Amino acid sequence: MDIEVSRVVYGMESDTYRAAPGFAHSDGKRLRRSPWHYKALTLPRAPELVKAPAPQQASGIMAHAATLEPHEFDTRYVVGPEINKNTNAWKAFADECVERKVEPITQQQRDTAFAMAASALALPDFASVIEGAAREVSLWWKCPATGVLVKARPDAVKVYPPGIPVIADEAHPIAPERLALIHDKGFAILADLKTTDDASPEEFAASTARYSYHTQAAWYSEGVERALNVPVLSFLFCVVEREYPYAAATYTLDDTAMQVGADLNRATRELYAQCLKADSWPGYPQDTRDLALPAWYMKRYLMGQPV
Repeated sequence: MDIEVSRVVYGMESDTYRAAPGFAHSDGKRLRRSPWHYKALTLPRAPELVKAPAPQQASGIMAHAATLEPHEFDTRYVVGPEINKNTNAWKAFADECVERKVEPITQQQRDTAFAMAASALALPDFASVIEGAAREVSLWWKCPATGVLVKARPDAVKVYPPGIPVIADEAHPIAPERLALIHDKGFAILADLKTTDDASPEEFAASTARYSYHTQAAWYSEGVERALNVPVLSFLFCVVEREYPYAAATYTLDDTAMQVGADLNRATRELYAQCLKADSWPGYPQDTRDLALPAWYMKRYLMGQPV
């Protein structure tokens, strides 16, 4: 697939999107760990080195399908017989699923996925955005600073027409010129579904920093603005817990978090462009370095707390 200008594709298969050219947010996360971590995953690998999704990741993918594409769930997953997965009967069923290109799951897994979906869709702000939104939108655009072809695939994008009144609040001020742009072009709200062990505000804030959700929000928002040519008003995270009672909550990030994300994305693409130009993909430092104990450990130690 040759992509020279901004492009938007609806309904593209996820495998096709992943195989298409373009530097994705997940690529940027690997590159920030080290350029070699990114480059190594682009090289041919033996099948045994290709990781299967971890159980938590698999449950998140199922919840994602049940929430955003419920009509396609049963074309991707097939519920197997109520038997032990270590039996020959289950293995035969799993082999049959491989031939049919579907995923074998248990009834409990299916029930859990749809229970998580129900909790997510019970949240009014998330349900409002999801209703009428385009799902799994594939976007490509050129980074103006580096010329790098960038891509993104938001869970849901809802575009609102011009003329809808928008009022800025103290937490999310909007510059007058941006308000005028929103009035003329309308605006978009993006939604992203996350699964977690703890959906409380404190824990999700920590998860945002740990898993770079702020860079994802900034990356996807930029993609919509450049590829769809419409300003993004908000990026909504819907967070649902994996365990019963599947509690869920919605969050947005403040302007500072979004700006930090945008700054990191800019630096990441600059690093990628440099590595690409030099064809150099360094890993960790090759010289031996002294390490100090982490500050949090020393603080606990000096205060006489258990370490």
